[in-house]
Amino acid sequence: DFYYLSRGRGTTWNRYSRIMTTMFLLVLCVSLQIFLLIQIKHFVCAKAVHDIRFAYDAFQQAMYGGHTTDVFTVPFVERRGIGGPTGPYWNASRFDELTADEQASACRI
Repeated sequence: DFYYLSRGRGTTWNRYSRIMTTMFLLVLCVSLQIFLLIQIKHFVCAKAVHDIRFAYDAFQQAMYGGHTTDVFTVPFVERRGIGGPTGPYWNASRFDELTADEQASACRI
């Protein structure tokens, strides 16, 4: 259509209306994709991130025997072990003390 418009061939009204319809459909499709991505982020990813943070917090509490420090307090408390895995409070044998669900959640992270 742009080629024929530049050459002055055919009815210009039909060509402009087809171009505008195509541009409208393009903007509509892109807008719909952006909207769907935002909704997926809001409803799907937010719950998964919340569950992972909750499971990791429980894992840290158990593996360090309560010797943790608060990293974040908003929106809820996230704790990390003092000294890291080479520190004095890390005890790998405490993993067996976690429930089966907590172990599975920690392994899925």
